[in-house]
Amino acid sequence: MVRLTEALLLGGAAMLPDDGNELSPAFVLTVLAMGVQNAALSRTDLGNVGVTYVPGTLAKFGRMIAARLTGLREAGREARRLASLWLCFAIGEVGGGLGHAKLGFGALWLPVSVLFALVLWSAVSPKFIEEAQEGSMP
Repeated sequence: MVRLTEALLLGGAAMLPDDGNELSPAFVLTVLAMGVQNAALSRTDLGNVGVTYVPGTLAKFGRMIAARLTGLREAGREARRLASLWLCFAIGEVGGGLGHAKLGFGALWLPVSVLFALVLWSAVSPKFIEEAQEGSMP
C-alpha cells in the first residue's frame, strides 16, 4: 500500500506543470511522497534505516567501520548495509537531478513505473498472497 501511495503521489506530480515555484502542487506532491517513503523505510526487516537523518547515518557508518577494524565482525555487515543504502541514495540523487534538469517533473515517470511494477509484483508474490489470506497484510 505504501508503494502504491508513493507511486500515485509521484505520478500526480509528473502530470503537473513544473512552474519552478517551491510551493507548486507538483513540488508538494513530491514532498508528500518522500514523507511516505521515509515513514515506511524507518521500520524495515533490516532495522531502522534512518533516511531522514543523513548525518546520523553517516556517523553510524563511521562507527561500524571503526568497530569492524577493531575486530567486531558483525559491524562489517552493518557497514555494508549502510554503504549500499548510501550508494542507492547517491545514484537516485544524481539520476534525479540529471533527469529533472532535462525533463522537469516528467523525470518522475521512471520511478513511478518502477513503483507500479513493484506494486504489481507484490500483489502476485506468494508471500503477499499468503499474508492476505491470513489477514495480516502489510
